[in-house]
Amino acid sequence: MTNHKPRYFIARARKTKQDNYYWNPPISIRKFGWSQIIFRTGQEFSTKYVAMQQADWINAILDAWRKDDITLAQTILDTWSDGQNYASQQNNGRIKTLHAAPILALKIPSLTLKNDPSKQTVKNLITLYLESSNFDRKKPKTQTDYKNHLKALPSYLLHSKQHNFDILVSDITKPVGIAYYEKLYKDVSPNAAKARLTVLKLLFFYATDLGWIDKNPFSKLKMAGSKPRVVIWTNAEILEFINQANKLNVPSLANAVIIACHTALRQGDILDICEHHFKPKDNQINKPTLKVDTNKTGKLISIPLTDLAEQHINAAITRNKAYKIKYDVIPAEIPLLACERTLGDKNTFHPWKQKNFNTWFNKVKTEVIKTIPEFKTKKFQDLRDTALTLLAKADVNKYGIASVSSHSFESVDKVLKHYIDPNAEMALDAIEKLNNFVGDEIIK
Repeated sequence: MTNHKPRYFIARARKTKQDNYYWNPPISIRKFGWSQIIFRTGQEFSTKYVAMQQADWINAILDAWRKDDITLAQTILDTWSDGQNYASQQNNGRIKTLHAAPILALKIPSLTLKNDPSKQTVKNLITLYLESSNFDRKKPKTQTDYKNHLKALPSYLLHSKQHNFDILVSDITKPVGIAYYEKLYKDVSPNAAKARLTVLKLLFFYATDLGWIDKNPFSKLKMAGSKPRVVIWTNAEILEFINQANKLNVPSLANAVIIACHTALRQGDILDICEHHFKPKDNQINKPTLKVDTNKTGKLISIPLTDLAEQHINAAITRNKAYKIKYDVIPAEIPLLACERTLGDKNTFHPWKQKNFNTWFNKVKTEVIKTIPEFKTKKFQDLRDTALTLLAKADVNKYGIASVSSHSFESVDKVLKHYIDPNAEMALDAIEKLNNFVGDEIIK
Protein backbone atom coordinates (compact mmCIF):
# COMPACT_ATOMS: atom_id res chain seq x y z
CA MET A 1 0.00 0.00 0.00
CA THR A 2 2.92 2.31 0.59
CA ASN A 3 3.82 2.41 -3.14
CA HIS A 4 0.25 2.94 -4.25
CA LYS A 5 -1.23 6.38 -4.77
CA PRO A 6 -4.82 6.59 -6.02
CA ARG A 7 -5.68 9.07 -8.74
CA TYR A 8 -6.66 12.52 -7.52
CA PHE A 9 -5.49 11.67 -3.98
CA ILE A 10 -3.98 14.59 -2.09
CA ALA A 11 -2.35 14.69 1.35
CA ARG A 12 -1.81 18.01 3.13
CA ALA A 13 0.46 18.02 6.13
CA ARG A 14 -0.52 19.79 9.38
CA LYS A 15 1.88 20.69 12.18
CA THR A 16 -0.33 20.04 15.20
CA LYS A 17 -2.98 17.50 14.18
CA GLN A 18 -3.38 14.64 11.73
CA ASP A 19 -2.71 15.31 8.06
CA ASN A 20 -5.69 16.17 5.83
CA TYR A 21 -6.51 13.84 2.93
CA TYR A 22 -8.62 14.73 -0.11
CA TRP A 23 -9.98 13.31 -3.35
CA ASN A 24 -9.59 16.27 -5.70
CA PRO A 25 -10.78 15.69 -9.31
CA PRO A 26 -9.70 18.08 -12.10
CA ILE A 27 -12.00 20.73 -13.59
CA SER A 28 -12.65 18.53 -16.64
CA ILE A 29 -14.47 16.11 -14.31
CA ARG A 30 -15.88 18.62 -11.82
CA LYS A 31 -17.88 20.34 -14.56
CA PHE A 32 -19.99 17.17 -14.86
CA GLY A 33 -21.06 17.24 -11.22
CA TRP A 34 -18.16 15.68 -9.28
CA SER A 35 -16.59 17.65 -6.46
CA GLN A 36 -13.74 17.58 -3.96
CA ILE A 37 -14.18 15.16 -1.02
CA ILE A 38 -12.50 15.41 2.39
CA PHE A 39 -11.84 11.94 3.82
CA ARG A 40 -13.17 11.51 7.38
CA THR A 41 -14.01 8.63 9.70
CA GLY A 42 -16.72 9.75 12.02
CA GLN A 43 -15.55 13.08 13.50
CA GLU A 44 -11.87 12.42 12.90
CA PHE A 45 -9.81 12.74 9.77
CA SER A 46 -9.03 9.37 8.19
CA THR A 47 -5.63 7.83 8.50
CA LYS A 48 -3.73 7.82 5.23
CA TYR A 49 -4.29 4.10 4.67
CA VAL A 50 -8.08 4.36 5.16
CA ALA A 51 -8.25 7.52 3.04
CA MET A 52 -6.47 5.80 0.16
CA GLN A 53 -8.90 2.88 0.37
CA GLN A 54 -11.79 5.34 0.15
CA ALA A 55 -10.14 7.03 -2.86
CA ASP A 56 -9.91 3.66 -4.62
CA TRP A 57 -13.65 3.12 -4.19
CA ILE A 58 -14.45 6.57 -5.56
CA ASN A 59 -12.16 6.05 -8.55
CA ALA A 60 -13.81 2.70 -9.33
CA ILE A 61 -17.21 4.40 -9.28
CA LEU A 62 -15.86 7.22 -11.47
CA ASP A 63 -14.42 4.73 -13.99
CA ALA A 64 -17.77 2.97 -14.36
CA TRP A 65 -19.50 6.31 -14.79
CA ARG A 66 -16.94 7.38 -17.42
CA LYS A 67 -17.85 4.28 -19.41
CA ASP A 68 -21.44 5.50 -19.29
CA ASP A 69 -22.41 2.54 -17.05
CA ILE A 70 -24.40 4.22 -14.30
CA THR A 71 -25.80 0.85 -13.21
CA LEU A 72 -22.33 -0.49 -12.49
CA ALA A 73 -21.33 2.73 -10.74
CA GLN A 74 -24.37 2.42 -8.45
CA THR A 75 -23.61 -1.29 -7.82
CA ILE A 76 -20.09 -0.44 -6.64
CA LEU A 77 -21.43 2.31 -4.41
CA ASP A 78 -24.06 -0.02 -2.93
CA THR A 79 -21.42 -2.71 -2.29
CA TRP A 80 -19.26 -0.12 -0.54
CA SER A 81 -22.23 1.05 1.55
CA ASP A 82 -22.95 -2.54 2.59
CA GLY A 83 -19.41 -2.87 3.96
CA GLN A 84 -18.43 -5.63 1.53
CA ASN A 85 -15.38 -6.18 -0.66
CA TYR A 86 -15.62 -5.63 -4.43
CA ALA A 87 -13.48 -7.25 -7.12
CA SER A 88 -13.00 -5.10 -10.23
CA GLN A 89 -11.17 -6.03 -13.42
CA GLN A 90 -8.63 -3.43 -14.59
CA ASN A 91 -7.77 -2.53 -18.19
CA ASN A 92 -4.71 -4.80 -18.04
CA GLY A 93 -6.87 -7.77 -17.05
CA ARG A 94 -5.68 -7.71 -13.46
CA ILE A 95 -8.31 -8.22 -10.80
CA LYS A 96 -8.26 -5.54 -8.13
CA THR A 97 -10.08 -6.02 -4.87
CA LEU A 98 -11.66 -3.04 -3.15
CA HIS A 99 -11.58 -3.83 0.57
CA ALA A 100 -14.27 -2.66 2.95
CA ALA A 101 -13.63 0.89 4.07
CA PRO A 102 -15.65 3.58 5.87
CA ILE A 103 -18.42 4.75 3.55
CA LEU A 104 -18.56 8.38 2.48
CA ALA A 105 -21.62 10.34 1.51
CA LEU A 106 -21.40 10.24 -2.29
CA LYS A 107 -23.90 11.15 -5.00
CA ILE A 108 -23.21 9.81 -8.49
CA PRO A 109 -23.86 12.48 -11.13
CA SER A 110 -26.54 11.37 -13.55
CA LEU A 111 -24.57 12.75 -16.50
CA THR A 112 -22.08 11.07 -18.78
CA LEU A 113 -18.62 12.19 -19.80
CA LYS A 114 -18.72 10.83 -23.30
CA ASN A 115 -21.37 10.48 -25.95
CA ASP A 116 -22.80 6.99 -26.33
CA PRO A 117 -23.09 6.27 -30.08
CA SER A 118 -26.11 4.08 -29.42
CA LYS A 119 -28.08 6.94 -27.90
CA GLN A 120 -30.74 8.50 -30.09
CA THR A 121 -29.43 12.05 -29.80
CA VAL A 122 -29.58 14.82 -32.38
CA LYS A 123 -25.76 14.80 -32.53
CA ASN A 124 -25.72 11.09 -33.34
CA LEU A 125 -28.50 11.51 -35.89
CA ILE A 126 -26.45 14.12 -37.73
CA THR A 127 -23.40 11.82 -37.71
CA LEU A 128 -25.38 8.87 -39.07
CA TYR A 129 -27.11 11.00 -41.70
CA LEU A 130 -23.81 12.43 -43.02
CA GLU A 131 -22.48 8.87 -43.32
CA SER A 132 -25.64 7.55 -45.01
CA SER A 133 -26.29 6.76 -48.68
CA ASN A 134 -29.09 9.38 -48.55
CA PHE A 135 -26.48 12.07 -48.09
CA ASP A 136 -23.85 10.43 -50.29
CA ARG A 137 -26.17 10.54 -53.32
CA LYS A 138 -26.43 14.32 -53.18
CA LYS A 139 -24.27 16.56 -55.36
CA PRO A 140 -21.08 18.03 -53.79
CA LYS A 141 -22.48 21.56 -53.70
CA THR A 142 -25.67 20.33 -51.99
CA GLN A 143 -23.61 18.33 -49.49
CA THR A 144 -21.58 21.42 -48.61
CA ASP A 145 -24.75 23.49 -48.13
CA TYR A 146 -26.34 20.83 -45.90
CA LYS A 147 -23.20 20.51 -43.77
CA ASN A 148 -23.07 24.28 -43.30
CA HIS A 149 -26.72 24.36 -42.21
CA LEU A 150 -26.18 21.54 -39.71
CA LYS A 151 -23.02 23.17 -38.32
CA ALA A 152 -25.00 26.36 -37.78
CA LEU A 153 -27.62 24.70 -35.54
CA PRO A 154 -27.85 26.42 -32.14
CA SER A 155 -26.46 24.58 -29.13
CA TYR A 156 -29.86 24.29 -27.46
CA LEU A 157 -30.98 21.89 -30.21
CA LEU A 158 -27.95 19.72 -29.54
CA HIS A 159 -27.01 19.96 -25.86
CA SER A 160 -28.60 21.11 -22.63
CA LYS A 161 -26.19 23.34 -20.72
CA GLN A 162 -28.46 23.47 -17.69
CA HIS A 163 -28.62 19.69 -17.29
CA ASN A 164 -25.40 18.92 -19.17
CA PHE A 165 -26.65 16.18 -21.51
CA ASP A 166 -27.13 15.78 -25.25
CA ILE A 167 -30.63 16.41 -26.59
CA LEU A 168 -32.55 13.34 -27.69
CA VAL A 169 -34.26 13.31 -31.09
CA SER A 170 -37.55 12.59 -29.32
CA ASP A 171 -37.13 15.84 -27.33
CA ILE A 172 -37.46 17.91 -30.54
CA THR A 173 -41.16 18.60 -30.93
CA LYS A 174 -43.15 20.60 -33.46
CA PRO A 175 -43.38 23.64 -31.14
CA VAL A 176 -39.57 23.58 -30.92
CA GLY A 177 -39.38 23.59 -34.71
CA ILE A 178 -41.84 26.47 -34.98
CA ALA A 179 -39.95 28.53 -32.40
CA TYR A 180 -36.63 27.96 -34.19
CA TYR A 181 -38.15 28.92 -37.55
CA GLU A 182 -39.63 32.12 -36.14
CA LYS A 183 -36.28 33.09 -34.62
CA LEU A 184 -34.45 32.57 -37.92
CA TYR A 185 -37.20 34.38 -39.81
CA LYS A 186 -36.85 37.47 -37.64
CA ASP A 187 -33.12 37.45 -36.86
CA VAL A 188 -31.70 36.27 -40.19
CA SER A 189 -34.06 36.16 -43.17
CA PRO A 190 -37.12 34.29 -44.48
CA ASN A 191 -34.96 32.57 -47.10
CA ALA A 192 -32.41 31.39 -44.54
CA ALA A 193 -35.19 30.17 -42.24
CA LYS A 194 -36.81 28.15 -45.01
CA ALA A 195 -33.49 26.66 -46.18
CA ARG A 196 -32.43 25.65 -42.65
CA LEU A 197 -35.77 24.07 -41.79
CA THR A 198 -35.82 22.19 -45.09
CA VAL A 199 -32.52 20.53 -44.18
CA LEU A 200 -33.82 19.72 -40.69
CA LYS A 201 -36.93 18.19 -42.20
CA LEU A 202 -34.81 15.85 -44.32
CA LEU A 203 -32.63 15.04 -41.32
CA PHE A 204 -35.61 14.06 -39.17
CA PHE A 205 -37.19 12.05 -41.98
CA TYR A 206 -34.02 9.97 -41.72
CA ALA A 207 -34.75 9.60 -37.97
CA THR A 208 -38.18 8.17 -38.86
CA ASP A 209 -36.50 5.75 -41.28
CA LEU A 210 -34.26 4.60 -38.40
CA GLY A 211 -37.33 4.10 -36.22
CA TRP A 212 -36.20 6.64 -33.64
CA ILE A 213 -39.41 8.66 -33.92
CA ASP A 214 -42.84 8.08 -35.45
CA LYS A 215 -43.52 11.60 -36.72
CA ASN A 216 -41.22 14.24 -38.18
CA PRO A 217 -41.55 17.42 -36.04
CA PHE A 218 -40.46 19.58 -39.00
CA SER A 219 -42.96 18.11 -41.43
CA LYS A 220 -45.81 20.33 -42.61
CA LEU A 221 -44.51 23.44 -40.87
CA LYS A 222 -46.03 26.55 -42.38
CA MET A 223 -43.18 28.56 -43.83
CA ALA A 224 -43.59 31.84 -45.64
CA GLY A 225 -42.92 31.65 -49.36
CA SER A 226 -39.97 33.78 -50.35
CA LYS A 227 -39.56 35.64 -53.60
CA PRO A 228 -36.65 34.41 -55.70
CA ARG A 229 -33.66 36.71 -55.75
CA VAL A 230 -33.41 38.05 -59.29
CA VAL A 231 -30.79 40.78 -59.63
CA ILE A 232 -28.63 41.65 -62.62
CA TRP A 233 -25.39 43.57 -63.01
CA THR A 234 -25.38 46.62 -65.26
CA ASN A 235 -22.78 47.06 -67.96
CA ALA A 236 -21.19 49.91 -65.97
CA GLU A 237 -20.88 47.66 -62.90
CA ILE A 238 -19.24 44.88 -64.90
CA LEU A 239 -16.70 47.25 -66.45
CA GLU A 240 -15.88 48.88 -63.10
CA PHE A 241 -15.46 45.48 -61.43
CA ILE A 242 -13.01 44.39 -64.12
CA ASN A 243 -11.12 47.69 -63.70
CA GLN A 244 -10.84 47.32 -59.91
CA ALA A 245 -9.92 43.61 -60.09
CA ASN A 246 -7.00 44.45 -62.34
CA LYS A 247 -5.93 47.27 -59.99
CA LEU A 248 -5.89 44.84 -57.06
CA ASN A 249 -3.86 42.38 -59.13
CA VAL A 250 -6.55 39.69 -59.24
CA PRO A 251 -7.32 39.60 -62.99
CA SER A 252 -8.68 36.06 -62.64
CA LEU A 253 -11.70 37.57 -60.85
CA ALA A 254 -12.32 39.75 -63.89
CA ASN A 255 -12.11 36.64 -66.09
CA ALA A 256 -14.56 34.83 -63.81
CA VAL A 257 -17.11 37.66 -64.10
CA ILE A 258 -17.01 37.66 -67.91
CA ILE A 259 -17.19 33.86 -68.11
CA ALA A 260 -20.19 33.90 -65.74
CA CYS A 261 -22.24 36.48 -67.61
CA HIS A 262 -21.41 34.92 -71.02
CA THR A 263 -22.05 31.27 -70.07
CA ALA A 264 -24.50 31.36 -67.11
CA LEU A 265 -22.23 28.91 -65.24
CA ARG A 266 -22.39 28.80 -61.44
CA GLN A 267 -19.46 30.06 -59.37
CA GLY A 268 -18.38 26.59 -58.25
CA ASP A 269 -18.33 25.31 -61.82
CA ILE A 270 -16.24 28.28 -63.00
CA LEU A 271 -13.67 27.81 -60.24
CA ASP A 272 -13.37 24.11 -61.13
CA ILE A 273 -12.58 24.77 -64.81
CA CYS A 274 -9.16 23.54 -65.92
CA GLU A 275 -7.38 24.39 -69.15
CA HIS A 276 -8.33 21.08 -70.75
CA HIS A 277 -12.04 22.00 -70.47
CA PHE A 278 -11.45 24.72 -73.08
CA LYS A 279 -11.64 23.54 -76.68
CA PRO A 280 -10.33 26.26 -79.07
CA LYS A 281 -12.23 24.61 -81.89
CA ASP A 282 -14.99 22.13 -81.16
CA ASN A 283 -15.20 19.60 -84.00
CA GLN A 284 -18.98 19.41 -83.87
CA ILE A 285 -19.82 23.12 -84.12
CA ASN A 286 -16.49 24.53 -85.30
CA LYS A 287 -16.48 27.10 -82.47
CA PRO A 288 -14.47 27.61 -79.26
CA THR A 289 -16.26 25.74 -76.48
CA LEU A 290 -16.19 24.98 -72.76
CA LYS A 291 -17.04 21.40 -71.79
CA VAL A 292 -17.87 21.27 -68.08
CA ASP A 293 -19.28 18.72 -65.63
CA THR A 294 -21.66 20.81 -63.51
CA ASN A 295 -21.48 20.33 -59.76
CA LYS A 296 -25.22 20.58 -59.16
CA THR A 297 -26.55 18.25 -61.86
CA GLY A 298 -23.43 16.23 -62.66
CA LYS A 299 -24.21 16.61 -66.37
CA LEU A 300 -21.55 17.28 -68.98
CA ILE A 301 -22.54 20.44 -70.81
CA SER A 302 -20.93 22.01 -73.86
CA ILE A 303 -21.12 25.81 -74.07
CA PRO A 304 -20.09 27.68 -77.21
CA LEU A 305 -18.17 30.83 -76.29
CA THR A 306 -18.67 34.45 -77.26
CA ASP A 307 -15.67 36.31 -78.61
CA LEU A 308 -15.25 38.20 -75.33
CA ALA A 309 -15.43 35.03 -73.20
CA GLU A 310 -12.83 33.39 -75.46
CA GLN A 311 -10.55 36.44 -75.06
CA HIS A 312 -10.71 36.24 -71.26
CA ILE A 313 -10.06 32.48 -71.25
CA ASN A 314 -7.05 32.91 -73.53
CA ALA A 315 -5.81 35.73 -71.27
CA ALA A 316 -5.98 33.37 -68.27
CA ILE A 317 -4.11 30.63 -70.16
CA THR A 318 -1.42 33.11 -71.22
CA ARG A 319 -0.95 34.20 -67.59
CA ASN A 320 -0.68 30.56 -66.52
CA LYS A 321 2.12 29.96 -69.01
CA ALA A 322 3.98 32.99 -67.63
CA TYR A 323 3.44 31.73 -64.07
CA LYS A 324 4.89 28.32 -64.97
CA ILE A 325 8.04 29.90 -66.34
CA LYS A 326 8.45 32.44 -63.53
CA TYR A 327 7.81 30.03 -60.66
CA ASP A 328 9.30 26.95 -62.36
CA VAL A 329 6.29 24.71 -61.70
CA ILE A 330 4.43 22.15 -63.75
CA PRO A 331 1.18 21.36 -61.95
CA ALA A 332 -0.45 18.05 -62.78
CA GLU A 333 -3.81 19.72 -63.35
CA ILE A 334 -3.58 23.29 -64.61
CA PRO A 335 -6.43 25.46 -63.30
CA LEU A 336 -7.85 27.97 -65.72
CA LEU A 337 -8.24 30.62 -63.03
CA ALA A 338 -5.12 30.38 -60.90
CA CYS A 339 -5.26 32.05 -57.50
CA GLU A 340 -2.86 35.00 -57.67
CA ARG A 341 -2.63 35.02 -53.86
CA THR A 342 -0.87 31.63 -53.78
CA LEU A 343 1.65 32.12 -56.58
CA GLY A 344 5.02 30.65 -55.73
CA ASP A 345 3.63 28.90 -52.66
CA LYS A 346 5.47 25.57 -52.31
CA ASN A 347 6.55 25.65 -55.96
CA THR A 348 3.04 25.56 -57.36
CA PHE A 349 -0.05 27.62 -57.91
CA HIS A 350 -3.59 26.68 -57.09
CA PRO A 351 -7.14 27.13 -58.30
CA TRP A 352 -9.29 29.50 -56.29
CA LYS A 353 -11.05 27.97 -53.29
CA GLN A 354 -14.55 29.33 -52.83
CA LYS A 355 -13.85 30.96 -49.46
CA ASN A 356 -10.71 32.71 -50.66
CA PHE A 357 -12.41 33.76 -53.89
CA ASN A 358 -15.32 35.28 -51.96
CA THR A 359 -12.91 37.17 -49.70
CA TRP A 360 -11.19 38.82 -52.66
CA PHE A 361 -14.47 39.29 -54.50
CA ASN A 362 -15.66 41.39 -51.54
CA LYS A 363 -12.43 43.39 -51.57
CA VAL A 364 -12.96 44.28 -55.22
CA LYS A 365 -16.64 44.93 -54.50
CA THR A 366 -15.67 47.45 -51.79
CA GLU A 367 -13.69 49.42 -54.36
CA VAL A 368 -16.52 49.31 -56.90
CA ILE A 369 -19.01 50.63 -54.33
CA LYS A 370 -16.90 53.78 -53.94
CA THR A 371 -17.77 54.65 -57.53
CA ILE A 372 -21.13 52.89 -57.86
CA PRO A 373 -22.91 52.76 -54.44
CA GLU A 374 -25.77 50.68 -55.88
CA PHE A 375 -23.33 47.81 -56.35
CA LYS A 376 -23.57 47.12 -52.59
CA THR A 377 -26.46 44.69 -53.12
CA LYS A 378 -24.82 42.69 -55.93
CA LYS A 379 -23.45 39.16 -55.57
CA PHE A 380 -21.47 36.91 -57.89
CA GLN A 381 -24.44 34.55 -58.17
CA ASP A 382 -26.41 37.39 -59.80
CA LEU A 383 -24.28 36.97 -62.92
CA ARG A 384 -26.22 33.81 -63.75
CA ASP A 385 -29.44 35.83 -63.97
CA THR A 386 -27.52 38.55 -65.81
CA ALA A 387 -26.52 35.99 -68.43
CA LEU A 388 -30.12 34.87 -68.93
CA THR A 389 -31.27 38.45 -69.32
CA LEU A 390 -28.53 39.24 -71.85
CA LEU A 391 -29.50 36.18 -73.89
CA ALA A 392 -33.15 37.22 -73.86
CA LYS A 393 -32.30 40.77 -74.91
CA ALA A 394 -30.25 39.26 -77.74
CA ASP A 395 -33.54 37.75 -78.94
CA VAL A 396 -32.77 34.19 -77.83
CA ASN A 397 -35.92 32.25 -76.93
CA LYS A 398 -36.25 30.41 -73.64
CA TYR A 399 -35.44 27.07 -75.25
CA GLY A 400 -32.08 28.40 -76.39
CA ILE A 401 -31.49 30.04 -73.01
CA ALA A 402 -32.23 26.76 -71.22
CA SER A 403 -29.82 24.93 -73.55
CA VAL A 404 -26.98 27.32 -72.65
CA SER A 405 -27.66 27.69 -68.92
CA SER A 406 -29.10 24.24 -68.04
CA HIS A 407 -32.05 26.03 -66.41
CA SER A 408 -35.51 24.55 -66.56
CA PHE A 409 -38.02 26.42 -68.71
CA GLU A 410 -39.88 27.42 -65.54
CA SER A 411 -36.70 28.93 -64.03
CA VAL A 412 -36.03 30.89 -67.22
CA ASP A 413 -39.56 32.30 -67.09
CA LYS A 414 -39.17 33.33 -63.42
CA VAL A 415 -35.99 35.28 -64.17
CA LEU A 416 -37.08 36.92 -67.41
CA LYS A 417 -40.42 38.16 -66.14
CA HIS A 418 -38.53 40.56 -63.85
CA TYR A 419 -36.51 42.24 -66.60
CA ILE A 420 -38.14 41.55 -69.94
CA ASP A 421 -41.38 43.56 -69.96
CA PRO A 422 -43.86 43.00 -72.80
CA ASN A 423 -44.18 46.18 -74.89
CA ALA A 424 -45.43 47.42 -78.25
CA GLU A 425 -42.09 46.92 -79.99
CA MET A 426 -41.92 43.29 -78.89
CA ALA A 427 -45.51 42.76 -80.02
CA LEU A 428 -44.77 44.31 -83.43
CA ASP A 429 -41.63 42.19 -83.84
CA ALA A 430 -43.60 39.05 -82.95
CA ILE A 431 -46.33 39.81 -85.49
CA GLU A 432 -43.80 40.54 -88.24
CA LYS A 433 -42.09 37.20 -87.58
CA LEU A 434 -45.45 35.46 -87.69
CA ASN A 435 -46.35 37.28 -90.92
CA ASN A 436 -43.08 36.25 -92.58
CA PHE A 437 -43.54 32.68 -91.48
CA VAL A 438 -47.20 32.31 -92.49
CA GLY A 439 -47.11 34.34 -95.71
CA ASP A 440 -50.28 33.73 -97.66
CA GLU A 441 -51.22 30.64 -95.73
CA ILE A 442 -54.47 30.63 -93.79
CA ILE A 443 -54.27 28.89 -90.45
CA LYS A 444 -57.43 26.94 -89.88
